[in-house]
Amino acid sequence: MKWVQRFNGPERFLHAVVALLFLVLWSTGLCLHVEWLRESLGAWRFAVRTVHDWTGLLLMIVPWSLVWVWRQQLAAFFREMTHWRSMEVDFLAGRTKRAYKFNGGQKLNFLVAILLLTGMACTGFLVWKSQWISLQTREFLYNWHKLLFYLLSVQVVGHVFLAAVYKPTRHALQGMMRGRVLKTWAEEHHPLWKPEEGEEIGE
Repeated sequence: MKWVQRFNGPERFLHAVVALLFLVLWSTGLCLHVEWLRESLGAWRFAVRTVHDWTGLLLMIVPWSLVWVWRQQLAAFFREMTHWRSMEVDFLAGRTKRAYKFNGGQKLNFLVAILLLTGMACTGFLVWKSQWISLQTREFLYNWHKLLFYLLSVQVVGHVFLAAVYKPTRHALQGMMRGRVLKTWAEEHHPLWKPEEGEEIGE
């Protein structure tokens, strides 16, 4: 079988870092938000909150630092992921199934994730440093933080389902785990992604 490289090392490492930090944030945030989980923490509640706050700060700093360090290796990814063609819009509208390296759904998922994570980072940081703002403003931002948490949870569940569970698309997970996908799969799901854009790995 012939394989095509879909993601390089820096792309996969950046994805892993964001996923790991998000998982810590999501699990600690859930423990702090759900009453019975929060009560069960007991004396550990402060430690969990501290981990949550500092992991949020890391999520604001570490990924963008990696983007700067590996800007040359990541440039093609960001250029393609943020370049919208009429075909991507047609894909979202169900008028076509043709796609380049990333389809309209994947690009929309990326955009939504960036917006939601940015919103959570800003609201979470201000809630953490609440001495800078009024109590009323803090409650307002905290409610927005919770809403963004719900929205991001739904988005991530959908992303994981399509990447790891849904049979027609779950082979895409190979691209992030191993950096490569089957050439036949790429030709079926991303027929406009030219072979020279990826490295053919072999049989």
